[in-house]
Amino acid sequence: MTELLFSEDISEEFIEKAVERMPFQNEEVAVKLHMGEPKNPNHLRPREVEPFVRLLKKKNCRPFLFDTTVSYGGRKASIEGHLEVAEENGFSAEAVGCPITVGDGENVGVGGSVQFEIAEDIVDKSMLVLTHVKGHMMTGIGAAIKNVGIGCVTKKTKGEMHSQDDFLSVIAEACVHVLSKAENVYYVNLLKRMAKGCDCENHPMEPVIDDIGVFAGGDILAIDRASYDLILEKAGRDVFRDLHGVSFQDQLDCAERKGLGKQHCQIIPV
Repeated sequence: MTELLFSEDISEEFIEKAVERMPFQNEEVAVKLHMGEPKNPNHLRPREVEPFVRLLKKKNCRPFLFDTTVSYGGRKASIEGHLEVAEENGFSAEAVGCPITVGDGENVGVGGSVQFEIAEDIVDKSMLVLTHVKGHMMTGIGAAIKNVGIGCVTKKTKGEMHSQDDFLSVIAEACVHVLSKAENVYYVNLLKRMAKGCDCENHPMEPVIDDIGVFAGGDILAIDRASYDLILEKAGRDVFRDLHGVSFQDQLDCAERKGLGKQHCQIIPV
């Protein structure tokens, strides 16, 4: 059974134990994350990312932060603008200890429900997926499946995916294709500063649920399932379904049908 580490705090002890379990050694590792918008304060913080980078380097890995340009316009639609916003939010090579790469050029195409264009920057590389869990108007919750399925493809693919009636299924399909092009992959889900809307929304948003903690593990479906379960437990209701009219359970079920993992795990407190 899949094991997930859990801690109420993103402590040095938790990060050390997570990095010990990561299947990375002497290799290039893409640290996939969303670095936020200028006016939205809820995204992952550089101080939450830097310890992972530092400890990966102790395993002789060569980490780099990674995201792709966006399809919804604004400065992050270009590489230059994306990097500018990242730096405004505190993400720089000096602050996090590694280079930052934004994908917007070469890609690998894979046929399917749409023509999935996967950023070549992560193809044949290992990947640490750092995800800030929050609400999302189209998926109920934005977690690791969305971070990989939407965050690792081109602007063109993002636009085509958002136009599909079966959006949740297409995200899961994209996730399958992205992971098929990666080497080793490990996941961390941060359940703090969880607002109604996504980190891509460029305006302030207050959290709608108290902070819960952080998970780490090697199964993308298990970590998203466990995150959802604790949100239900903490809120006493399906708070994001109530806000958006979409149950995250539907995303999990789509992911399971696509073979992305199992909806059960053993949680190990740290």
